[in-house]
Amino acid sequence: PAMFGLKRDNTLVVVLDPGHDNTHAGAQYYGLKEEKLNLKIALYCKEKLEEYQGVKVYLTRAEDGKCPHPGTSVTECNKKRVEYASSVGADIFVSLHNNSSLSTTPKGAMVYYPNSNYNAEAGKEGKGLAKKIQEQLVALGLYDRGITIRNSEDNTEYPDGSLADYYGVIRNSKEAGISAIMNLLQMRLIIRL
Repeated sequence: PAMFGLKRDNTLVVVLDPGHDNTHAGAQYYGLKEEKLNLKIALYCKEKLEEYQGVKVYLTRAEDGKCPHPGTSVTECNKKRVEYASSVGADIFVSLHNNSSLSTTPKGAMVYYPNSNYNAEAGKEGKGLAKKIQEQLVALGLYDRGITIRNSEDNTEYPDGSLADYYGVIRNSKEAGISAIMNLLQMRLIIRL
């Protein structure tokens, strides 16, 4: 929490986004469903983060598998998740994901952070947070796939005409101005099953 500017009431608001849901399903393999794993990880993270004084944690989805915004597309659901984060005064938005692969190459942890376009401060703060989180994941024994940005692949732009981030939750968070710090971190734990 010290690396982020705390609000006047000395509270850091973290929104954890357990990626996917029963309508917008993620990876599935060997009977495991990504949306269920993401929620379990988010609940454990919430419990641990709330042990720190001055940290308030919200979840974009708190029920096992349930879609927080029924009747929406993936794009609209992700936008509404960021709108929720904004409504609770989020300082940090962390989207949690798990992927699966039969290949031995894509194992380990990777953290995505915002590019430096449009809101350069979000990229700077995001990179700092991504490094800290990646260090902790590697310390747990996960293979280090590094931290990175991912730019739009279809030339989507920010309002200032600069190239946008690929992931909608990162892009929408940056545009929402959730804070002058880390707007979103996309974390993918890529596991070999």
